[in-house]
Amino acid sequence: MIKLIKNIIVGIFKAIYKVFSIFNLQFALLVALVGVVLYFCGVFNNGGLSLLVFCIVFIGSLLLAVFLTIKKIFGGGKPKSKKNQVQIIQQVEEQTPQQNVYNTTQSQVVSPNANFNNYQQVAPPIQTVAEQPVYYRVKQNSRYIMAEYSNRYELYQITPTGMKKIRTDYK
Repeated sequence: MIKLIKNIIVGIFKAIYKVFSIFNLQFALLVALVGVVLYFCGVFNNGGLSLLVFCIVFIGSLLLAVFLTIKKIFGGGKPKSKKNQVQIIQQVEEQTPQQNVYNTTQSQVVSPNANFNNYQQVAPPIQTVAEQPVYYRVKQNSRYIMAEYSNRYELYQITPTGMKKIRTDYK
């Protein structure tokens, strides 16, 4: 029961803090709390200069919160598109599979007891050329490498022991 009440109180404070953070009111909240403490200590009983300084600082903190909120709404700061860019570190030209030419006119007579290691293979097996990926270095963290294949992306992390595969995303 006590844990439930504690979780409810913590949740309420987190919700209040998130509302304050949306409007950048954290500094204004801190100034207000300092003002409450100064009020209970009796600093503002005489009025005068201390109350005037507090009011100026509190109004300044509210104006700062309004300015930062407007800046956040209208997108001030760094452009977000640079954040998601990657840098090509190696690009391999695509290779076309080589045409295998089979010599079908050549015939060989093989006895049933023959040693096949001495004979030439007439039609070699079809060899496929492995696809060469394009490698990108991730700008957010240079320890990550992305390999782009025609059907997937693979993410690797560079470790002291070599490249460690993190994940594969299919197109």
